[in-house]
Amino acid sequence: MSQPNQDAVTGTAGYDRRQQRQAGLEMLERLREQPVEPYRDARPVPRVIAVAGRRSGAPRPFGVNVTAIDGNLYICSATRQRD
Repeated sequence: MSQPNQDAVTGTAGYDRRQQRQAGLEMLERLREQPVEPYRDARPVPRVIAVAGRRSGAPRPFGVNVTAIDGNLYICSATRQRD
């Protein structure tokens, strides 16, 4: 009986983690290439921020949506699966 491929761990969309990471990096690059949109009340605007890695502490790019409501800015994950 063959053993499962330990290197290709499959995620929720059927892609292995390397493919998911590559797709995420490509999406972040597309966001960076777009013109910067101004904040508008109650309209999410995509941004890329650097977040310290949980284990390494190294900065990692992360896509977020920023929404202005009554003059306050709220940052939410652009991906529903994230905390």
